Amino acid sequence: MATTADSSNGVIYDRLDLTLLDTRAMAWEELPGLKGCKVKTLSRFPDGHAQMFLGWLPPGSPIPIEQLPHWEYESAEQQHGDLVISKEGFYMHRRPG
Repeated sequence: MATTADSSNGVIYDRLDLTLLDTRAMAWEELPGLKGCKVKTLSRFPDGHAQMFLGWLPPGSPIPIEQLPHWEYESAEQQHGDLVISKEGFYMHRRPG
């Protein structure tokens, strides 16, 4: 059964197979470990960790806003990750597993 939730937290519609969010209504949360950086969590894994989120980095943040270097690993067995340079406006979707 679907529920129409309190839109003050961004949830517009929620059921087992569908969640509709208004990200404009969602509050920014502090990102632990990166002072001044914030996130809006869009979905979570069953253990509660963020699965998908929007990120915001303030001017002068510890990570340059123009690009965000990170190393991507296909599996735990991969010894050396692939360097990926994300830029403002990029979107990354990671499938489970």
